[in-house]
Amino acid sequence: MDCCLSLYILVIFVLLWLFKDYLAPITKDFSHRTHAFISHMLVVTYNKAVADYKKTLFSKICEDVVKNDGHIMEIGSGSGGSLDYYPQNITVKLTAVEPNRHMRKKLDHRLLKYPHINLIKYVINKAEDMKGIPSNSIGCLVSTIVLCSVDDQEQVFREIKRVLKPGGKYYFMEHVGDKDGTTLKWFQELLNAIWGKVFDGCHLNRDTATMIKKASFKSVHVEEFNAKLDALFIVVRPHIMGYAEK
Repeated sequence: MDCCLSLYILVIFVLLWLFKDYLAPITKDFSHRTHAFISHMLVVTYNKAVADYKKTLFSKICEDVVKNDGHIMEIGSGSGGSLDYYPQNITVKLTAVEPNRHMRKKLDHRLLKYPHINLIKYVINKAEDMKGIPSNSIGCLVSTIVLCSVDDQEQVFREIKRVLKPGGKYYFMEHVGDKDGTTLKWFQELLNAIWGKVFDGCHLNRDTATMIKKASFKSVHVEEFNAKLDALFIVVRPHIMGYAEK
């Protein structure tokens, strides 16, 4: 299954490169639809590749969710790829922010497997402008594989700090650019433009850890690791995870 899916994605990648000029007028909606489909299909594969790290991160998140009366906010909720790791023994109240309207049906379908998770608010908007979320209202906020594709990371962090309560925590897991001077970083730079066409604006080369540390949170904790992804996705193996406190 993983081999067939990887081959399918590779074919899409090559076709988009060959016909990128002709697809330009419709590329945004096409990219949204393609990303919604691919990300939904890749959830199982990705979760296997980061399973140990995601369990560690979400063990901390679950503690915060309990402290905040079961409320969690997820930026870039997508098709619900992290729902497996949410708390299991309490009723969870989920606020979701997602810019891709094609994700909603996939999230609703996945939520059927988790009757203890209630979607109390769904905002279709970019993380740079979460105007549907009141200031100082969120105690626990999470994003996984989101900061790679936002337009303006600095503005996203400003919005995260706005919506978090004092003492609230922002948890993250993101793929990032490899260290400067490595062969992998060279490949990331080479493929970055076309990669974004396939994966809805995703950047392969961002130094997200440095950006989070510069965002004036009270404290930031970051851990680096490599996801156990197959050769086709070697360019997204470098990862960070951690949390920042307002």
